[in-house]
Amino acid sequence: MHDSYLDNAATSFPKPESVYAAMDGFIRKIGASPARGSYPRAQESERCLVRGRSKLAQLLGIANPSRLIFTSNATDAINIALKGFLQTGDHVITTSAEHNAVLRPLWAMQTSRGITLSIVPTNALGEINLDALFQQVTPKTRLVCCTHASNVLGTLQPVDEIARRCRALGIACLVDGSQSVGVIPVDVEHLGVDFFAFTGHKSLLGPTGTGGLYVRDGIDIATFREGGSGSHSEDLNQPTVWPERHESGTPNMMGLVGLFAGVDFLLEKGVSTIQQHERELTHQLMEGFRRIPGITLYGPDVEKKVGITSIGFSAMSTAEMGQILGKKFGIMIRTGIHCAPLIHQQIGTVGQGTLRFSVGYSTTQNDITAAIQSVQDIASAVYRRQPAVSL
Repeated sequence: MHDSYLDNAATSFPKPESVYAAMDGFIRKIGASPARGSYPRAQESERCLVRGRSKLAQLLGIANPSRLIFTSNATDAINIALKGFLQTGDHVITTSAEHNAVLRPLWAMQTSRGITLSIVPTNALGEINLDALFQQVTPKTRLVCCTHASNVLGTLQPVDEIARRCRALGIACLVDGSQSVGVIPVDVEHLGVDFFAFTGHKSLLGPTGTGGLYVRDGIDIATFREGGSGSHSEDLNQPTVWPERHESGTPNMMGLVGLFAGVDFLLEKGVSTIQQHERELTHQLMEGFRRIPGITLYGPDVEKKVGITSIGFSAMSTAEMGQILGKKFGIMIRTGIHCAPLIHQQIGTVGQGTLRFSVGYSTTQNDITAAIQSVQDIASAVYRRQPAVSL
């Protein structure tokens, strides 16, 4: 049995060997906290952090690396942005394509912060209607929050146009880039967004427990936490200098060093090269599924999305089919709602969600062939009423 990992939209795997080596090397040879000592290994840890922040800023098109805050994941980054920026009475516009990392904080803040919320539905392909979105603007609208790419359908949103319209209206724009960074070229300053949240463990090829938040120059946000920053320690007030202001506590240096190695890998290979690789494999996957009776494909064509393919099978629940694919065929995918409940209202999958296949830089032609053949074998067995696909 050929094991095929096709759950890269959740966490990329395997990582480049350089990621493993960097993390192992740091914890064995450096190990110290940055900005917390004057001895050589503490200074080297600080240099790792500064160099890595600069490299990540280069990848994301950020001119001032100090505006890049390191977080534990995208959920952390989004919470820092929302709770540091929004005030009582503010109105926020978001979409039905969002992950719960956006929806749940906003939902809770209606009570905790007294904000108001408008959720604009997408169409059946997961696409946002910009006119419908901006028709929701009121005099109290302070923020538009949207995903760059849907984690269910892969659909890419026109965040540059959303940000442009927001600027014209004096409204801030927060983009969740969890599914886009490392998959498509991203230049946050060219996009014109005010906030850009991302995670490190997906297509940036880093480990779990890493992520970040970009905040545009000229925007300040309240601190999400206060504490030790390694500088200005004599002052009981939180430092005002960025990024220390928003990075209290000892950072996850081993994780960040792994993330920086992933960034180096992407800069060397070229994100556009990886994007083309993923598009080719996603196209083959979609074409293979289209030929299988009973399979429904969701979402747009490959040119309008990242490497995520969601399907349904009319003769079997997604949960059961996912179990069979994993146990019998070694195909590792995600099933269900994918922490994005509202998009399923648009595509008609509220009850059980979808089977999500997501490619990555390390996905091979053999993985795609195995996935298509496995789904074909299950469908054939079901329609012949054979018990061969039972667990």
